[in-house]
Amino acid sequence: MLSDLLGVAGLTVLIMITPGADLALVTRNTIAGGRNADAWASAGIVTGNPVHLGLFASPAFGWIATNALAFTVLKFAAGLI
Repeated sequence: MLSDLLGVAGLTVLIMITPGADLALVTRNTIAGGRNADAWASAGIVTGNPVHLGLFASPAFGWIATNALAFTVLKFAAGLI
């Protein structure tokens, strides 16, 4: 259990430090809105990542991953947002 958690945490750190869509978003906000917009975008990204990791590590994620109906409902709900 601990080795799984450390593996997920290690991969999360690796993914967070690689450039990607987050970097593009922060760069766009910095150019368009200055440092204040950059700070808000960065704060949103930094607070969103632990939320996603917590949801991934929760038992509900395992249930949704194995239940086809729950997964389909979640996909449609996410599409509505």
